[in-house]
Amino acid sequence: MRRKRSQRPSLQQLAASNVGQIAGAKVVAFIVQWGIACEALGHPLTLEEYADWWHASRSTVFREQARFREAFPGETTPQRLVDLLKQEEGETWFKRGVSGCARTALKGDAIIEALSGGASAADGKPA
Repeated sequence: MRRKRSQRPSLQQLAASNVGQIAGAKVVAFIVQWGIACEALGHPLTLEEYADWWHASRSTVFREQARFREAFPGETTPQRLVDLLKQEEGETWFKRGVSGCARTALKGDAIIEALSGGASAADGKPA
């Protein structure tokens, strides 16, 4: 008898678990855009740098951040997620585009636990 392997959740599934499919897709797009800007600027971003890079208004960026924070409680920006994806998937993980990244099955238990609310971003302790 064949043993069934446990499915790892995709980035889209984790994002959508708290905000629904449509908002989850927008969250994944925000994460990918954050990664692109980080790569271009060569360092972790602030919200202001993200807005400047994408020529987005302050209110638009705050809406994107609020949606992200709703999808991933305990996270303030996508930076930690971008760093973990880079470590797990390689430096150019975001070049797959939004739909490719949305389907990315997350391999690391630490990233899945952190993003599903198992740990707080600030102190790494259970939420």
